[in-house]
Amino acid sequence: MARHLRLDIVLRLRELAEEKARLQLAAALDGYRSATAAARAASSRLETELAGMASVQRTGGAAATLTEASDQVALAEMFVDRCGADLDRATEQLMEARSELARATQQREIVARLRARLLLEERAQVERREAERIGDLVTARHVRELIAESDR
Repeated sequence: MARHLRLDIVLRLRELAEEKARLQLAAALDGYRSATAAARAASSRLETELAGMASVQRTGGAAATLTEASDQVALAEMFVDRCGADLDRATEQLMEARSELARATQQREIVARLRARLLLEERAQVERREAERIGDLVTARHVRELIAESDR
């Protein structure tokens, strides 16, 4: 019975660890979605800046205007690079969180199976003891009947 109680405690701890891993996965997924949205926004901004620079080049704008457009494209490219790095980190965190959840789930399932097996063993022991008691009662009754018949 003490093993059963200890396994209940371990199982509860494993369930808490699994829930924590689930929450971490949700946070990592939110981070991934945010990083994906930022990367899309950065790409869109870069396209806009490139289109603006192409327009300045076609119209033959002033050198200062062309320099400013070129600087904006360079800033947009840096933003795309930074968002790409952020997206890579968010993807890595998401994969780590998924792995952690899988590990926590596996550990919980192992303890749950062990607990179920222990409960089955305990039930089998109780059933064996009860069968032995019934057998003892039947034997005692039979012996009493034999004694009663021999006394007659």
